Amino acid sequence: MNGDPDDASPMVHAGPDTAGDEGSQVRLDGAASDDGGRPETEWSYTSGEDADAGTTCAFTDKSSVDTGFTCTDDGTFTVTLTADDGVNRPVSDSAQVTVKNVAPAIRVTGPEDWSMHRVRDEVSVRATFTDPGFNDTHTCKVTWDDGQVSTFSATDGACAAGHRFNHAGLNTIKVEAADDDGSDNGQTMAVVHDPRAGLLTGLGTVDGSAFTVAGKYPSAGSTVPAGAVVLSVPTENGRLKVVSTKLEWLVITPDSKAAVKGESARHASSGTRRQASSGGWSGP
Repeated sequence: MNGDPDDASPMVHAGPDTAGDEGSQVRLDGAASDDGGRPETEWSYTSGEDADAGTTCAFTDKSSVDTGFTCTDDGTFTVTLTADDGVNRPVSDSAQVTVKNVAPAIRVTGPEDWSMHRVRDEVSVRATFTDPGFNDTHTCKVTWDDGQVSTFSATDGACAAGHRFNHAGLNTIKVEAADDDGSDNGQTMAVVHDPRAGLLTGLGTVDGSAFTVAGKYPSAGSTVPAGAVVLSVPTENGRLKVVSTKLEWLVITPDSKAAVKGESARHASSGTRRQASSGGWSGP
């Protein structure tokens, strides 16, 4: 264009530098004017050196001075608004957009919390996660609570792994999903029992309540233990006796710790009224 001395070049402003999150719309407030009417405008962008390869961005409406800008990953980006009045050379102005990383959000879907597993059977763990940074790559880390850790690449927004526990125990399994800048984690409890662990017997006190316990698995193939737990709780009118009516599981660890879970009935010392309840006991 040669220009017209009687026609001034358009005025353009890309707006202030701004910031937002990856995967979310960042608002751009540009402006353009011309003495011959509203000039044609168009947005463009360039990625900074800190943006990962494969990152793409898009404008909600690249011809509108006020528009949205969304990127698939974090980094710094230069956005440029160009105005063209059709007479003079196009005029441009730029602003910087800082796009911040958003850590993945994870949800552990299996195994069910406090689920029961036999020693040396495989425990399968699965977690799903979401991340608005579609260009991010993700790594999974599973901490099994027995000294073992599994690290691997995520597949289709999920972490899945299996593990065999060699000893009985109450294992808090932690699952972490991480992108290149942040992470999130969740956990579940796996109860691992060994029917061959032997007999549990004991007596003592817990917070002023006396207890006795005895239990074992009838055979190596049993899944439900036999035995009883009795707890005597002091009350204003005497003592309240809690007696197990059913044991659900029994865990005896190699370091001589034990935990048992079941159902119980309460017996008031002044009468014969009974009420079903859930109960449990754990200790060294």
